[in-house]
Amino acid sequence: MTGQKRGPHTAETRSKMSRALVGRTLSFEHRHKLSEAHRGKKPSEETRHKMSIAMSSRILTDEHRRRIGIANKGRHLSDEHRRKLSIWQKGRKRGPHTDETRRKLSVAAKRQWALRRRAAIMSAPEYSGLTTN
Repeated sequence: MTGQKRGPHTAETRSKMSRALVGRTLSFEHRHKLSEAHRGKKPSEETRHKMSIAMSSRILTDEHRRRIGIANKGRHLSDEHRRKLSIWQKGRKRGPHTDETRRKLSVAAKRQWALRRRAAIMSAPEYSGLTTN
């Protein structure tokens, strides 16, 4: 019965179709054609909003964050990009901090200063023979 409309696929059929495609890899040529077909298309505002929500709810592992940092290290930004970043930052609200944030900042600063003091003391000549715990 070709040419007849039968309606949407059932959930069961969609599941079977999905399982049939699992593990299938597309050739380089096929991926390139898909890329070309989508080039120039802009997602709608609704789609962009959904993408934004999906990306903002992602939690990166410490290892992932470290690798991103390594990848960006030494990267030079163009003058135009730096200018745009400057304009973007100028309108941002920076404070006042909440009490919890102020406490966290204080704890972090005290820890940093303690580490610096300890490093300075341990590098002094009179402590050259001692080991740190």
